[in-house]
Amino acid sequence: MDRMGPARNMSPYRLLGSGIVFGLLFVVVLVGLEPVMRSLEPDSFLLRDDIKDVLRHEQTLIEAKGKIIYIGDSTVRFHSRGEADTRSQAALLEEFFTYPVLTASHGAYGAREAEAVIQACDRLDCRPEVVVIGVNLGSFSRAWELVPYYDHSLRRFCLRTGWITLSHLWSHLHAPSQLSNPFSWAERHADSLRRVEQVTRDSPPDRQYMNRYGGNLDDSLSFPALERVLKKLAERNQRTLLYLTPINFEDIRRTCPPEQIRRLEDRRRRILAVLESSGHSYLDLSEAVPNDGFDYGGSTVTEHLISYGRKLVAFSLVAKLRETRMGQATEESR
Repeated sequence: MDRMGPARNMSPYRLLGSGIVFGLLFVVVLVGLEPVMRSLEPDSFLLRDDIKDVLRHEQTLIEAKGKIIYIGDSTVRFHSRGEADTRSQAALLEEFFTYPVLTASHGAYGAREAEAVIQACDRLDCRPEVVVIGVNLGSFSRAWELVPYYDHSLRRFCLRTGWITLSHLWSHLHAPSQLSNPFSWAERHADSLRRVEQVTRDSPPDRQYMNRYGGNLDDSLSFPALERVLKKLAERNQRTLLYLTPINFEDIRRTCPPEQIRRLEDRRRRILAVLESSGHSYLDLSEAVPNDGFDYGGSTVTEHLISYGRKLVAFSLVAKLRETRMGQATEESR
């Protein structure tokens, strides 16, 4: 007896039909899981960090009417360990401007993540009073974009689509923590890691700085994303303040050769030209903080600031917001 006979004789149409049925069942299951996933608290142990932050961002956007939304990387919520003043840059902005500030931020967020947050604003019909976006010169470099643990593609997908279940399942299958299984993680991302110049804290300062802020801007994935998010904000008629986050230009000029400094200044000029042409208000704070305003934490290259540096940035943002009368209506109604 030919036991494989029935399988051999199954027509292609029946196979196709079976595939479609199973595919539809899979979609139904995912759709059914979506409200269950969203009913969980953001800090639930069942949710990965990617999904937790997406849910927090969505809640922030839902509550954003009449408030400032502050989008950026770790500099937005950072405070130095052991500091008496633990107020983050976002908290200082809220205090100095006497205006509610909500954050949609995370370590290593760049222009692509800002674009995804604004796409989520469209999806959720979010209308904040003002959007403030920190633009980090380092976020356009290969040492930033190609490091796998800076990859926020799952978050971007969730924010764009609102579909967290598929991303949650995918993240469990393909993005286990590098800390829980470092060898597997390194093996999976070996190609990306090889493409990033291997520079450590023991490398000469000029190599560290140029690894962070050098490279060809035309090769950046974040540079076109910056142009897209600025266009989207203009289409939304959204009041926006953008600023270049401070970097340690004082030390860069002291340690780096003239050619490297020239390339960095060219990068800054090109990014500022994009900000200016967008029609949005912007500030260049890339040199606003002196050498002693940074929190090094064992690193030569950092954008993290001590309390003194964070206050300089917050005061500059408040001055620009008042100058351009952003948030003025709500401020006057108090």
